[in-house]
Amino acid sequence: MLLVILPVRRILTHFAKQLPELSHPLIPSNWIGEETMFKSRGSCVAQFFWLTLALAIAFDSTLAFAEAIVRVNLADSVPRDSNTDRYTTLRNDTRPVMRDSSRFIFHSKGKPTKPRKTKAKTNPYTRLAFERQLPPELSASDEILIVPRARWVDEWKVFKPFVRRAPQDQEAPARFAVSFPFPLTQKAWLTLYPLPRDSLRAAVEVDVPRNATLDFAIGVLEAWQQLGSVRFELQACLGGDCESLFREVIKIREAGQPALGWLDRSVDLTQYAGKEVELRFRADAADESNRLPVAFFADPVLRQVSAPKPTGPNLLLISIDTLRADHLGSYGHVRDTTPYLDNYFETNGTIFDECVAASSSTLPSHMTMMTSLNPAVHGARNTQPYQLPKRAVLLAEWLRDRGFATGAVTENGAIARARGFGRGFATYREFRDSESATNRRTVESTFREGLRVIRSMQDDRFFVFLHTYKPHNPYVPPEGYEELFGKSKPFDKTTPFYDWTPTQYDREIRYVDDLLRNLLDTLAREGLLDNTIVAFTSDHGEAFLEHGYRAHGALVYEEVLQVPLMLSGPGVPKGHRVSAPVALLDLMPSMLGLLGEEVPVGLMGKSFRDLLVDATSKTNAQDKADATRAWRTRPIFSEAFIERAVHRTGVTKLLQPTYAVRQGDYKLIRLRTRSGHRYELFNLALDPGEKKNIFAATKPLSQRMKKLIEDYEDSAAILRTNLHESVSKSSDSLSPEETEMLRSLGYVE
Repeated sequence: MLLVILPVRRILTHFAKQLPELSHPLIPSNWIGEETMFKSRGSCVAQFFWLTLALAIAFDSTLAFAEAIVRVNLADSVPRDSNTDRYTTLRNDTRPVMRDSSRFIFHSKGKPTKPRKTKAKTNPYTRLAFERQLPPELSASDEILIVPRARWVDEWKVFKPFVRRAPQDQEAPARFAVSFPFPLTQKAWLTLYPLPRDSLRAAVEVDVPRNATLDFAIGVLEAWQQLGSVRFELQACLGGDCESLFREVIKIREAGQPALGWLDRSVDLTQYAGKEVELRFRADAADESNRLPVAFFADPVLRQVSAPKPTGPNLLLISIDTLRADHLGSYGHVRDTTPYLDNYFETNGTIFDECVAASSSTLPSHMTMMTSLNPAVHGARNTQPYQLPKRAVLLAEWLRDRGFATGAVTENGAIARARGFGRGFATYREFRDSESATNRRTVESTFREGLRVIRSMQDDRFFVFLHTYKPHNPYVPPEGYEELFGKSKPFDKTTPFYDWTPTQYDREIRYVDDLLRNLLDTLAREGLLDNTIVAFTSDHGEAFLEHGYRAHGALVYEEVLQVPLMLSGPGVPKGHRVSAPVALLDLMPSMLGLLGEEVPVGLMGKSFRDLLVDATSKTNAQDKADATRAWRTRPIFSEAFIERAVHRTGVTKLLQPTYAVRQGDYKLIRLRTRSGHRYELFNLALDPGEKKNIFAATKPLSQRMKKLIEDYEDSAAILRTNLHESVSKSSDSLSPEETEMLRSLGYVE
């Protein structure tokens, strides 16, 4: 069935008043046709880029920005405090909600006390003190829900929550003391929620079409499920008359029962067809408690059911974090790390010999993958708070607005819904494990949940995105893989991270290959790959001291930029290899082309469909040769932003950003120094390991490549400014939870 998501009239009216006569996510409308467009420092390549964008926008009467706004979730129409979260997570499932969801995470102050024994001869316990100035959202509330969490052995344990009155003196720091029923070896966390002063009340006016259905979910904060029962109700009101469409009570959770996640519900609105109705959402306590529950209505979507089911292929995009290309068998690795993937794509699809990452860290590279905007334009950084501009068009948004069912399963960290990745996804599961890179259960849960999501969408045309942090450092191969590929040869044990070895890394890759075997074989047996494009890639690679550094994020050498790209499915030649270099920047327009969908105006990448030519005839061979030649002359840019760099003997800080441009066989790297910049130029055809810097010996070539980076930096700054004009100021710092996740992945200390 085709799900046509209907607009909310009030929101569209507000949008129409703000829409300029001619707009585009990147180009200011007053630039079109003006001489000032070409006054920035620009080579012929740069001027051609500007002119192409301007002409494309001027002659395209169907604007990407205007089309992408058609679908509006009803949760977005409820007024809210801009300083609070728009999403709530229950059992790793993050969804937009109709009530603000503030939460604050406190670390314990000082070191844990020594274990004590009580007079009742109970188990040893640890008492921790927490002290901090409360933010306004907490100090203004009457009561605070407190959820203790602490590390025990190799996992985090969450303890029974409790409620405390907010301190009356809002100027003084709040102090809490919590006892844990076992000795602690490190700090613990408290998560604090301001309890609502009023019951959940939200109202939205909608124009109801024929055959309309309202889909939504109800949920109670996991910590609150142990404290009280909650009654949910949905009413439809015409004039002063209201009718109850839905009622349900979620009872208090007894000890030992698992926590509830979101409960999906649906109501039929057929009787209100052609009328403007006010939908009222309510949640109240359903027991004797005087406390108001922390409860939510989530992701309410008004839809109309029509037929037939849309035709065309589906898309499954799989991103394996930190997977460098040359550690796969199909890219020449001597170890049998990926026997399944090698055979699957060599037999059923196309392998790209060279795919260049946009960045050597997770967030900016994935954002480029999903928006086809370079990192210098979209501005995403791993270690900084980030809010994706509304003017950017994401792949999931574009496809959902064209009738696709959309779902994503990620492992949080940098790929979080709150950072903008959730836009356009109807389902967005986040496994919020601060140690997902080392926890075997996390990656297994990711693929298991991905299979469930795909099965749930098999009656629709779908786009599903799967992301796992395996084999991101630190490398911890699970049981059964510890001795694979012989004995590991660690680096000098006197240095930090000595066990971050290629052998440990390869063991984890083989583990992921085995998991993907189970996933893809299951989908194939169930017929879910018959009409599905499978795109397999990574965000960046990993360094093992090739240039004196380990890990990734700080530099832009080939070991951290070359990633695998393999495709299979409708429109993809089988047993085919592409030698021309492509980039993750090209993924979005290329996937849209293979899906038969139009491409938004303003994407910075290029569709590589012209490279997917099976050169069995003389004509096809010539076409492929021409396409390959054109792709080799295109400049490809990459960036690094992480200051923390792991070298041979420890950790240092580098000045950032670092830029790289590749054109043909040549690659130039610009590193920032205290006195300016330092340059390294390599001929990758003769020096693939980037060992011989020829910058000083080839001045005409060096200056031309240097100019490419300067033009790129200048034009990107202008595009970034315009793209971010509508972005409200985000938080000045990362939350402790985000920091903990990034620390476990090695991005911060």
